[in-house]
Order: sequence, then structure tokens, then C-alpha cells
Amino acid sequence: MRGFLLFLLAGLLEQEDPARRAEALVRKLGSDVIDERDAAIRGLCALGKAALPAIERAASDKDVEVAARARDLLQRFAIRDSLSPRVRTILPGIEDRLDADNPSLWTETFLKLVERREGKLIHPEVRAEDLDPLAARALRGAGTDRSSIVREVARWGLRSAAADLLPLLGDQRFDQSFADSQALKGLEAREIVPKVVSLLQSSNPIVRGKAVELLTDWNVRESIPVLLQLFEEGDPSDRSNAATALIRFRVTEVIPAFVAR
Repeated sequence: MRGFLLFLLAGLLEQEDPARRAEALVRKLGSDVIDERDAAIRGLCALGKAALPAIERAASDKDVEVAARARDLLQRFAIRDSLSPRVRTILPGIEDRLDADNPSLWTETFLKLVERREGKLIHPEVRAEDLDPLAARALRGAGTDRSSIVREVARWGLRSAAADLLPLLGDQRFDQSFADSQALKGLEAREIVPKVVSLLQSSNPIVRGKAVELLTDWNVRESIPVLLQLFEEGDPSDRSNAATALIRFRVTEVIPAFVAR
């Protein structure tokens, strides 16, 4: 009788203490019964952050299957934390459908949130802060939807996608390259200025020219020394672009040298 009472008490404590509950559920991640494993996963998801310590320990479990399921849960938690409550309300269960390794799913989700019908948002409650965490991954998985993603990034001012727009500046399709650069100009994401400056070393003259334009349009005066170097050492196109930028920065001493060349 005493043993039964102790067992019952242990069960009650486990239910009341989330950490104990999480430990018990983590043990079931290694069950041979699929339903038990699925129930454990659902239970851990329901516990939320209270389950994280137990899941993190399980991620390095000797049982490779338990460790893999725990890592999958950690990824699911990270995705859920990156999504706003509003997004999770609009698209119930979306955190379970997204995959960090499949950016096309993020593209699909992003486009659903910004979808319009007759010019009006289907989900008018969506805000830029809801979209910003999705934008970069949506751009990476865009494929043929790239133009649509770039347009929405510019429309909503989603600066999180700025770094992912930079590598696209060398696109040989003028209309797409122009759209990418225009989107970047509008974002004025000064946090990526060092990356823009590094593009001045690109082997692609189109990319170098676009980098000069961005630095000028964003009024990055700290780039003047680099632009002076480009004016002195670059090819004719570089010198022309750099001179135009420096003149806009009122570095007028380059004018005589530019005219002489």
C-alpha cells in the first residue's frame, strides 16, 4: 500500500513540476511505439520553454534517435520563437510546418502573409515586424518568386533581408538587378555597410558600380577614403563612378583630376 502511495505521489509531483514532466517525456522519445513518441513530442511542445533544459540534454544523448528527435524539437522551438504571435494565429501550426533547412517553405509562408486580392491584403492585420523574421529565408528560397519577394521586401522595408540582397546585385538580367539595387537603396540598412564596402573589391564591375551607388545614396561619408582609392586605382568605369560619388560628397578636389583624365 505504501509503495502504491509513493508511486501515486511521484506521478502527481511529475504532473505539477514541468521539469520532472519534461524529463519523463524525453525518456519516451526513445520508445519503440510511434504513438508514444508522438505523444511525447506533443507534450514537450506544450510545456514550452520549461522543457528546454531536458531537451538540450537529450540532444547529446547516446541514443542517436533520441538525440536526433531532441535536436528537431530544439529547431522547432527556435522557429516558434522567431515567429510573432500574430503569424502563429493567422497560420495555425505553422511552426511545425517550417523547416530551417528548407527555405522554400519560408518563401511560401511569406507570400501567404502578404497575399493580396484586388489590391487589398487578405490578412490586413499583418505588420512589418511580423514579416521581418521571415524575409531573409524567404528570399533564399524564392527561386522564380524572387521578384515578388524583393518587391515586398522593399514595400514593407524589411531590413533583415538586406544582407541576402547584396549577392544578387550582379544578376545579368538588368530588370532584376535594378529591382534588387532599388530595394536595397530604400532599405538604407547601414548595418551592412562593411559588406557593401567589401563589394568594391568584386571582380564584377556591375557589382562594384552598385556598391558605389549604395554608399552614395546612403550618404556613407566614412567610405570616402575607399572611394578615393577606387578613383586613383580603378578602371575607367570605377573612376567615373567614384568621381560622381565623391563630388556628391563634396570632395571637390577630385574634379580637376577627373576632368584631366
